[in-house]
Amino acid sequence: MTDLNWIDLFRIVHPVFVVAFVFPLIGIVSAMAWQTRQRRLQTQGEGAKSRIPAVVGSEHVKYGKWLAGGVVGGSLLGLLHPSLKYMARNELFTKEPLQAYLVLAFFVVTAVSLGLLYLSREAPWTYIFGGLTAVGIVVLGFQDALFGRAPLFDATKYGAIFRRDFDWMVSHFYFGILATLLMVLSLATITDIYRDRSHTWRRLHGAMNAFALGVFLMQGFTGARDLLEIPLSWQEPAVYSCNFDRSSPLYKQCPPFENQP
Repeated sequence: MTDLNWIDLFRIVHPVFVVAFVFPLIGIVSAMAWQTRQRRLQTQGEGAKSRIPAVVGSEHVKYGKWLAGGVVGGSLLGLLHPSLKYMARNELFTKEPLQAYLVLAFFVVTAVSLGLLYLSREAPWTYIFGGLTAVGIVVLGFQDALFGRAPLFDATKYGAIFRRDFDWMVSHFYFGILATLLMVLSLATITDIYRDRSHTWRRLHGAMNAFALGVFLMQGFTGARDLLEIPLSWQEPAVYSCNFDRSSPLYKQCPPFENQP
């Protein structure tokens, strides 16, 4: 802990929150989803009963809401640290105050939209606030490109958010955005699931969240990898002086340290 300053401690708030809160909820919600389905199948026949308690359905919805909020909150935490660091490094509060305050406003609007989504019960409000939450997350993720300070799909370590565009298929950022959008959609369509007598929304919900489970597994892999790759703040000058150009013959080589004993 002695090697971690406040910047490094702030950086690990996101993974700590996800590991301590979000990942346990994924297991709980997945188990309850399976039990809810099994109970529904067991009670389809006339007079059929199930040993699975009826309350499992409402508990699945309750913890599912917690999970959705945790995923969106974790995404905001993951985006906040590099955003503030980017603003400080480029002195945006003095050179580009409009951009800096707009980014902070998007954080506030996204969080407020999520809160209003929880309070909404009827369409179109669930879709409006769900859409605002989703748009806010995407805008914050691509903020440097939207303000013309970095290419859209070529963000480097100098961009606001490291999106790993050169390896987008195994990018923690893109998997995180996808998981967040899936959770927002699940939250916005809860009422539709209960009102749809054809069970179309229920089937879509099941398929979508089975896919989301795979995305969460990839998030565990890519997040662990990124923690191994991201240097501490005081190590950044040395690490970022290395060659990351895959087309270069000096790829993965670093300049020698000066004055070594």
